[in-house]
Amino acid sequence: MKTLVPFLLSLLWSASAFSASATLSSTTGILEIPHLVIDDRIALTGVDLMLTDAENGRLELVDYDFMPLKANELPQQELGFGETVTLPTGQQLRFIAVLSESRCPEDVVCISAGEVTVILRLTETLASGNTQRTDFGLTLLGTDISHFEYQGLYFRLAEVSPYPVSTEQIDDEDYSIVVEYRSVPFKN
Repeated sequence: MKTLVPFLLSLLWSASAFSASATLSSTTGILEIPHLVIDDRIALTGVDLMLTDAENGRLELVDYDFMPLKANELPQQELGFGETVTLPTGQQLRFIAVLSESRCPEDVVCISAGEVTVILRLTETLASGNTQRTDFGLTLLGTDISHFEYQGLYFRLAEVSPYPVSTEQIDDEDYSIVVEYRSVPFKN
């Protein structure tokens, strides 16, 4: 099956929108591609190619995984407050804070819908063995959604619950979120 992948990729390359980001390890000669996107969908993850002929740029497929998605389906991750999950790219995503909550409570009439902003932490282990952490915020503002891009991976906040009620206080621990992510920018 692994011998079919280069052939399939060459067919998809010529017929589809294709994108990927990669790193080449100078010590192992392995090109690591966390995920390949074909037609706005993550199709393969954990692709490792070994440089077998540097002069001619030949690469040999070492490993890969499939991530089958239905058309128009985005990878999503639900996170409770303080929860950490590992993405298919190997990075860890953690929901660390609710920065602001000003959404109009469902039992009140407001002039504006308000917004909610959460802080997430993306952690990855570098080739050197060191850990790199990046904190970022995502906001839901009415129907507008903020985006965040990190090394070719795009994130957006799809949902925050619970929705406020004027007579109830929401503690940080009660929040859960749904984050969508992909390797190509989101279309507005």
